Amino acid sequence: MKVDLVHFVVPGDINALTGGYIYDKHMIGGLQQEGLAVKLHLLEAEFPLPTGSGLSSAAEATEKISDGQVIIIDGLALGPLQEILEVHRHRLKIVGLIHHPLANETGLRRDVAKKLGEAERRALSFCRAVVVTSQITRSTLIHKYDVQAEKICVIEPGAEKASVFSPRLKGAIRLICVASLIPRKGHNILVEALSLLANRPWALTCIGDLHRDPRTSRLVRNLVIKFGLTDRINFVGEVSDSHLQVHYQKANLFVLASHYEGYGMALSEAISWGIPVVSTTGGAIPSTVPRSASLLVRPGDARALSCAVGRFMDEPRVRTKLLAGARGASSKQKSWQFATSRFVGEIRRIVFDE
Repeated sequence: MKVDLVHFVVPGDINALTGGYIYDKHMIGGLQQEGLAVKLHLLEAEFPLPTGSGLSSAAEATEKISDGQVIIIDGLALGPLQEILEVHRHRLKIVGLIHHPLANETGLRRDVAKKLGEAERRALSFCRAVVVTSQITRSTLIHKYDVQAEKICVIEPGAEKASVFSPRLKGAIRLICVASLIPRKGHNILVEALSLLANRPWALTCIGDLHRDPRTSRLVRNLVIKFGLTDRINFVGEVSDSHLQVHYQKANLFVLASHYEGYGMALSEAISWGIPVVSTTGGAIPSTVPRSASLLVRPGDARALSCAVGRFMDEPRVRTKLLAGARGASSKQKSWQFATSRFVGEIRRIVFDE
């Protein structure tokens, strides 16, 4: 039996350019660099609401894993696999990797959210350890999911060390939002907020998957048309790392109207470029984004979000303070190497029963 083989279970496309997948890829790379063999099991993209065939494939793959080996399961799949995990709970070392509880996803029907929450609670009870990306998720799992505190390890994402740019504020203020068009990211609130600033010179570039939730994508695009902002809001979809860097280099302000974030990697990435943030207090955002570099408002409040963006545009003293705060915060961010080192240490402890 090869005990230093680690199994990593991820639904969908591991190369997708979203925070959860980027985190998973970094952790997998860290394990491999430290000499642990990793077998990646890719499940169907329908998770966390899998098809019957998707569950059957997952059950077959789990059955083939040798006794005593570690299986790390991304939170998108953990809850839906709870019946399978119950069968193997005593022979496998199960590790849950939770970016944020599934039931906290915005836009779910109440019955669906309840079902996902119950499944995730049960699956978490089968885990030998649980890795989360923020203290707020740790607290949520302890108080709402009955996970023992000693089982949880908080490993926040790292940040790429970027060159800090300070584009001159000449002409329109260049806003950037990096987020998939899904209900939780609040693009509708952002568009409404910016419509209240139509008399100011600004332009917004929205980067992120346009196809994950077609209904939300249509809703947001129709709002842009309704408010007459088609020439000021540009949806470019997913872009490569090099193209994303170009957009960051041109941006003056990062804006995100999320209802909830388990961490908020895009916010942290903006800070790494020295770009201040206007966002919300949803979930872990207040812990992720330094106060010196941000203005945060209640989730779902378009008028408050508009006022915050307006302050950056209209008040030079506020703008200067936020820009300086973002540059200062950038130099203090932890690296991905730091994050992966902690993750590897936790997994090694489980692999070798240390």
